[in-house]
Amino acid sequence: MVYKAEEIGKRIREERLKLGLTQSELGEILFVKGKQISNYENGRLFVPVEMLVNMCKLFDCEMGYLLCEPEYSDGTRLETKIIESTGLTEESLASIRKITGVGEEYIGFRRLSEDYRRIFNRLLSSEELISIIISLQDLDDRYAVMNGREWERAEEKIGKERLNCAYKNYTSEIDFEHDEEAPQLTDEEAADYRLFDELIDKQRNAEYSVKVLRYELWEEFNSLLNELYPQK
Repeated sequence: MVYKAEEIGKRIREERLKLGLTQSELGEILFVKGKQISNYENGRLFVPVEMLVNMCKLFDCEMGYLLCEPEYSDGTRLETKIIESTGLTEESLASIRKITGVGEEYIGFRRLSEDYRRIFNRLLSSEELISIIISLQDLDDRYAVMNGREWERAEEKIGKERLNCAYKNYTSEIDFEHDEEAPQLTDEEAADYRLFDELIDKQRNAEYSVKVLRYELWEEFNSLLNELYPQK
């Protein structure tokens, strides 16, 4: 891998500013002059390994992060591996840390942190939670139809012009499906007409399905609550 002094220097500057330190103050901590820190940050000098080790201790990070290695893009290789293996986002991990962390910035600071961790682990290992996720995926599909994503896919498939033509034919006073005297549609127009009709039916069915799925989810949430805290 090629290490670039400018990128490393920029990362060092970012971490220094997070601690509210000047270049001179950082230099004092690391037993070098502020000018040398400036040379590091501006990419004029490569940072020696022993200096990087001391910086990692001060900034509470891994060396790969200071060296701007891609697998440390999230701060640590551990977080990167978690994201890669689970598909979680950085925002999701931050939310989890907010629940399970023990620092002042987390909701469970001090004595509540262990309680929140215990409850969170029970929630994640619940069988009912899996059912809820599956139902939410079904609900997400129906909302996709209601919010026009199916129309977007249709436009990508046949193009805006053909979809507009299908709309005009579908909303026309002429009944192309049942009127024997109606003008004959081309094979392409007939296919687009059927596609438009299918999309209309999907949207109508989706509106009803959403109501049913929301009710079922309410029942599943109650089942989850009963699993975690059974009624006597």
